[in-house]
Amino acid sequence: MCRLFESIRVEHGEMQHLQLHEWRMLNSRKELWGITSPIPLGDIVIPNECRMGKFKCRLVYKEKIESIEFLPYGLRKIKTLKVVTADHIEYAYKFLDRTPFMDLFLQHNEYDELVLVKNGLITDSSFSNLAFFDGSHWFTPATPLLMGTRREALLNQEMILETDIRPENLGDYQIVSFINAMLGLGELTFPVSALDGRP
Repeated sequence: MCRLFESIRVEHGEMQHLQLHEWRMLNSRKELWGITSPIPLGDIVIPNECRMGKFKCRLVYKEKIESIEFLPYGLRKIKTLKVVTADHIEYAYKFLDRTPFMDLFLQHNEYDELVLVKNGLITDSSFSNLAFFDGSHWFTPATPLLMGTRREALLNQEMILETDIRPENLGDYQIVSFINAMLGLGELTFPVSALDGRP
């Protein structure tokens, strides 16, 4: 069975949202391998050279952690985006094997990033959850491919609200924000009008 991974934001020497990452790892290991013992991520030692600035702590695991690495983090450079149908993609677990996403990019290789539609509903981008701003509030699709840790934290803080978002309703929103463990709300945004492939 495929390995899984977690990306944890490390900022100024502190690992963020550890409880949410531990919860996702515990649930994934329980559902896939029947393991019920948690992995205490707080025991991970952050290298001294990663205690200033922003880094990504990347864990690869199955029944137990197989590797840990710390990587400098910078925003992805995205200029072109497209809304595409991806009814076949299943990504309830954070699998290391991302072949279905790579195959989609082979079909739409003129775009830097894809916004995925499954069963007629907006879900995620290829690498993050999404939030849409309507001028007053931020909304996140109620049917994401993956329940992200940042998404969960923002929902708990009532900074975003869940709702069904259909491609034909994208005109109700002004801004789309990419959100994941490494990206906070509003850190990487685009006007919704920049999304090609909208109805």
